[in-house]
Amino acid sequence: MFDCISILNGPYANKLSICMLGVWVHVPFTNYILTKNDAQTFNFKNATSVVIPNSVTSIGHNVFKDCIALSAVGIPTSVTCIGENAFFGCTALKYVTPCHGVTSIKIGAFKGCSSLVKFIIPQFVTCIHDSTFENCSALTDMYIPTRVTWIGLKAFKGCKSLTKINIPDKVTCIHNSTFDNCSSLKEVNITQHVKAIGCYAFSGCSSLTKVHIPKGVTYMGEGCFKGCGTLTEVRIPQSVDTITYNAFEECSSLNAVHLHNHLSVIQHGAFRKCRSLVTITIPNSVSYMDCEAFAYCSSLRVVIISSSYLHSNYIKFAELTHLSVLIVPCSVLKTLDVDYASHLIPYCCIMGDSAYARSQAMDAEYCILYTRPIFNSCEQLWIFNILLAMTRLSFECQISLPNEMIHSILHNIKWSETTTLE
Repeated sequence: MFDCISILNGPYANKLSICMLGVWVHVPFTNYILTKNDAQTFNFKNATSVVIPNSVTSIGHNVFKDCIALSAVGIPTSVTCIGENAFFGCTALKYVTPCHGVTSIKIGAFKGCSSLVKFIIPQFVTCIHDSTFENCSALTDMYIPTRVTWIGLKAFKGCKSLTKINIPDKVTCIHNSTFDNCSSLKEVNITQHVKAIGCYAFSGCSSLTKVHIPKGVTYMGEGCFKGCGTLTEVRIPQSVDTITYNAFEECSSLNAVHLHNHLSVIQHGAFRKCRSLVTITIPNSVSYMDCEAFAYCSSLRVVIISSSYLHSNYIKFAELTHLSVLIVPCSVLKTLDVDYASHLIPYCCIMGDSAYARSQAMDAEYCILYTRPIFNSCEQLWIFNILLAMTRLSFECQISLPNEMIHSILHNIKWSETTTLE
């Protein structure tokens, strides 16, 4: 089929060449911009292959939209712009010749080209507009040129065959739903220049096993990694202040979450249904955590809340059927569903005033109470009792607390000069 592209250099160089029902038609063509009117005149709807002449400099809006029989297009180097929705809905389109002269590809240019396997973005393109390759479900190979500074909304949404993607250094924001539902995406390189990851940017990337969130990121949008079912570990950089709604919801293989001491807010459903998560430590810096931030994390066994100033709209333990250890400052107890937790948690390690703690958790099977200074300058905590608690939990409950968890607890103690070990 591509043998006919040589027409561009032959006697038909200034003629639009269209293949319909296996017959090539060569039409004199001198317009510089191929428009929707031309599409109607030459009945592109029935075309299976099109070779655009050298006289054309731009492919206008909607020119080949919904040409469902079109399977191949030859674009000459004279073309500098592919217009909005130019090939939208060309479901049979498999081949597009390298269009090296193109500097601009507009919104939705190849949206819905579900048979397109490969497309080479020309090196002088600086912007990939919204929905440019949305729902190109057969697209497996994509290299984004280094000159690109902008990747728009839904640019690659629904590219279910795409396995890897590079983010150029000049890109500072990954916009909403850019890679949403790229279910075969295994590898993504987010550079240190990226400052924001938009809402649902990588939602539904169910094959993504590892992602590095660079230190410069300050914003992670709602549901940004929701449904990344093979993601096993995530480390939140110190530049991120808030983990937004449903950010890691349904990351069912996530078993390690690293939160930092500059984090302030964990919003609704942030880690909901992360069913492989076993332990979590809430840093001392967190001032607000939504009640369902960790709801339905059915494998969660150990929860350590380090913050004494945590505000919440009533923390729930619903469906945390394996929760066996809760370590929490006394000041946070009033935000817990203790009546339910007391029957659910056999070993409840409570930091704080022993009388208040006992009154709030007296039904717990076993309560370890700390009575020595000092946790955040006002709470009660003593290192010897922590180590004793760890020993008892390990021996009596056969719960093995990792060393990094113990170190995390010790790190949050504010020692006074008079504190001693006995």
